[in-house]
Amino acid sequence: MAIERAKQVFGARYVNVQPHCASFANHSVMQSLLRPGETILGMSLDQGGHLTHGAEVNLSGRLFKAHTYGVDDEGVIDYRQLGDLARAHRPRLIVCGTTSYTRLIDFDRVRAIADDVGAYVLADVTHIAGLVAAGLHPSPIDAAHFTTTCTFKQLYGPRGRLIMMGRDADALSDDGVRTLAQRVQSAVFPLLQGSPEVHTIAAKARALGRLLDPAFGDLARRIRANADALARSLAGRGYEIVGGGTDNHIVLFRVPGGLTGATAERALELCDILVNKNKIPGRHPRGLDDERGPAARRWAHPAGPGARAGDRLRPGAVPRLPPALRAALRGRADGVHGNEGGLIDEWPLSSVSHHLQALPEGPQKWMTAGV
Repeated sequence: MAIERAKQVFGARYVNVQPHCASFANHSVMQSLLRPGETILGMSLDQGGHLTHGAEVNLSGRLFKAHTYGVDDEGVIDYRQLGDLARAHRPRLIVCGTTSYTRLIDFDRVRAIADDVGAYVLADVTHIAGLVAAGLHPSPIDAAHFTTTCTFKQLYGPRGRLIMMGRDADALSDDGVRTLAQRVQSAVFPLLQGSPEVHTIAAKARALGRLLDPAFGDLARRIRANADALARSLAGRGYEIVGGGTDNHIVLFRVPGGLTGATAERALELCDILVNKNKIPGRHPRGLDDERGPAARRWAHPAGPGARAGDRLRPGAVPRLPPALRAALRGRADGVHGNEGGLIDEWPLSSVSHHLQALPEGPQKWMTAGV
């Protein structure tokens, strides 16, 4: 059931629902294709990439020879740089997908670059999977050879991962014997994992069923509208929005001088507003963006007796920033600490939802999440 639902949601031809976590899925794909010392090309961690895309501190950066690409001066993926690096280093695998990136990803362009140098493409869509499922972001299923996503962030499911393939699933791999799908299947089991967690797979099936409900698409559209509104509101108050805006659920902005992301993160946490400091491109890599765990689903519900769903969750309804957010970003952490109760009374969690509304995101320290 989990496999069939994932195929229906994402338009995939092959799905593996066994990976226990996001990292395992990416490593499974790499282990199915690569030998130690071979070359991969992924997005730099401080430009919006992920640890498993070739970071030196991760197994992907230690087993393989990793090169990295980044963003241009406008905060958009530098596809020209990506192409130049691919032609210079001839990677066997190009990894695309991001953790703190606010613009659309051109998966077809990445595939064209990969085809030009004979590389495979792995698209890690963990942070945009819900938007892909809702048709609000281009899908990589047929553009990339392999697509991975975790199931506990934008999919509202349990901790786990999916590996999916589109038109390349039945393509013969370069060993001339097995298909790409068969190589992935054997990399998950028995190479990296043991017996499947059937209870987790059942939970994945339940979560994927929710994605088939039209209400999920309605939620995703509200989230996109609210992210746009929050970006406009912050920009209107003089904050530098990385990338100039957002095409997804993420709003990433540079905190003012004299204030660190860690200070703003802690001040807002005291008010039960969960955000995440993050490395961002530029000379002064101080950034702040919204970070969510599954419990944040409660923020989408109305507050007060007799309130109805949607009463305070209006698309684009960000007329002004909550006091806690304004105080923290002005460096007034002292004005927040000790007064969180009063601020929460004025701005209950469900009320804050239309300022910082998101599909749920997991608390990954170095990942951005959503607004």
